[in-house]
Amino acid sequence: MYQTLSDLLTCYEMLLAVCLHRPQNAARTVEEVRATEDRESWKLCRPESYTENLTLLQHIGTSLNRDFFSVKPPIGPKNADWLVRSRALRTPLEKFWTSMRGVVRDELHGSAFNPAEVESLLQVTSANLSAEYLQQEQQAEAEILAAIRRLMFPDKDDVVKDVLWDRFAHTMKDAGFAARNCSGSAVAFKQLSGKGGRIVFHKPHPIDKIDPVLLRIMGERMTRKFGWRRETFVLCDDTN
Repeated sequence: MYQTLSDLLTCYEMLLAVCLHRPQNAARTVEEVRATEDRESWKLCRPESYTENLTLLQHIGTSLNRDFFSVKPPIGPKNADWLVRSRALRTPLEKFWTSMRGVVRDELHGSAFNPAEVESLLQVTSANLSAEYLQQEQQAEAEILAAIRRLMFPDKDDVVKDVLWDRFAHTMKDAGFAARNCSGSAVAFKQLSGKGGRIVFHKPHPIDKIDPVLLRIMGERMTRKFGWRRETFVLCDDTN
């Protein structure tokens, strides 16, 4: 009984609070709201003549789905083949964002945004055009090939020091080779792609260092075996 009375009292207090509620906010016109609460969202109001091009958006999405997923992702050692796949994977992404920048620019055309504000908003879809992004990509590609080029094809004017065998083996791995110990000090490096076969080098002993003369001889053997030359390890211009 006391529980029932308590529930009734609670309901009465709630009803009384609703009856005594007097909202203080008065309805305002759009002009009044704009005068006191001007925000960037108001500038996005499109003209009545604007119509969204759904066919274009569908074409952009279809192209991304087709071109992006048809490329095999770069896996394994970071060698020349890895770089080719990485570039092929970035191409449809950059094409997609270029198209989206055009779509966003068209949407902002005719709005209250000034040209400087439009360019600022487009930065969201322009990450691949930033100097920081381009520098990171160029640095990553350069690091992959620079080590092989310095080891296998040193400049004649450079003072080449002894190279540790482990460093040479790791470099060959990055170039797409798998190492396997043979009889004695012989180590076979097999190209994982299966295109160039394999090549055998003898691990120096008792000190596992490769002197500059031996390193140059090994580089010449790689040239005869796989056709590698100094130009092979020069990064191509992205504009080509």
